[in-house]
Amino acid sequence: MRRKIALLAALPVVVLATGAVIAVRHESPVQQAASQPAPTPTVPVVAGVVSSHDVPIYLRGVGTIGEVRRV
Repeated sequence: MRRKIALLAALPVVVLATGAVIAVRHESPVQQAASQPAPTPTVPVVAGVVSSHDVPIYLRGVGTIGEVRRV
């Protein structure tokens, strides 16, 4: 009789301990991932030569133009 009572009393303790271990193991990787942000990817930079020249302007349209001004 005493053995049966001892087993019934120990069962909730074992279940709670198992649940606590599972909860700690599941929580640990999440906290580590949240505390360490992902590294930002590097972007290659390419330098070019500066040049200056005129850019053509194309006007295409349908309709009537009263006056065209060039600035």
